[in-house]
Amino acid sequence: SKMGIDYKSIIDTSQNFIFLVDESYHVVFVNKASVMLFGKPIDKIIGRTVFDLFPKQLAEEYITKVKSVLETGKSIVSESVMFVGKKEFWIITNLDLITSSDGKNKLVMGVSKDISDRKNAEQALKKSEEKYKSIIENIDGMIYQGYPDWSAEIIKGSETLCGYSPKQINSKNCGWADLIFPEHRNRIFEGGYSLNKKSTSIIQEYKIITKDKKIKWVS
Repeated sequence: SKMGIDYKSIIDTSQNFIFLVDESYHVVFVNKASVMLFGKPIDKIIGRTVFDLFPKQLAEEYITKVKSVLETGKSIVSESVMFVGKKEFWIITNLDLITSSDGKNKLVMGVSKDISDRKNAEQALKKSEEKYKSIIENIDGMIYQGYPDWSAEIIKGSETLCGYSPKQINSKNCGWADLIFPEHRNRIFEGGYSLNKKSTSIIQEYKIITKDKKIKWVS
């Protein structure tokens, strides 16, 4: 370049996997990160088709996307899972069209980034959420999250306990505190305030007034 910048060196130092594919779906360029990913000599990669380098299903997906970029000129961003040997990788790939100055030759440039850590974290979070959802669904009773002002977000079980649905209580038209028997409110509130001062556990027994105006003991 006029500035003396070695663009190939910049591309080769990138940790992303960068490659070029021609109109016949042959690989014409890969950077060092891609060579390391495949674990093959570069002469076993350059000139090979996508089907030579990837499993059939993944290769077919790439071909479809590369064809779309070649025909429409529009970029495509997609996530996919791939295996190199026995190791699984999640990657996000951006495919862009590169056209020669005379418009006769077209290449598709792919830039892929390893997002395995993010995907693994998402999957671990999903498993954790499913685990706790299962626990909550099997708890016999009402589950709620209380706040310092004694408002509460009801998660499940309120209809069986007091006759009001979680939606009715969460709408603020009928707060949980309003259901507590008047003579018990001060005692219950004082116990609740103590939780704001010190992280601890308490068990409270008190009466509530249900939707059908019955008195019920709860804890």
